[in-house]
Amino acid sequence: MMRAISLDIERRPDTIRKMVAWQDFFESKPNVCGGEVCASATRISVTVILDSLAEGSTREEILRSYPSLKPAHIDAALAYNRRPPI
Repeated sequence: MMRAISLDIERRPDTIRKMVAWQDFFESKPNVCGGEVCASATRISVTVILDSLAEGSTREEILRSYPSLKPAHIDAALAYNRRPPI
């Protein structure tokens, strides 16, 4: 079971991003990473992205560490984290 991670993200009027639909950027396939929710067409799980943010990595550091990720994947991971519990 995935738990929500509380992230303190700086918000300034000139950098506020629109909430993206995480479903457009993530998928879960039984034969990929044991069915974990991963960035589409990658093996990078949403938990890896959220854990990196929670540990203090910047967006730029995450994108450098995982070149197959796009900035929208990070926004989608944050939207995924904010989804209502099942």
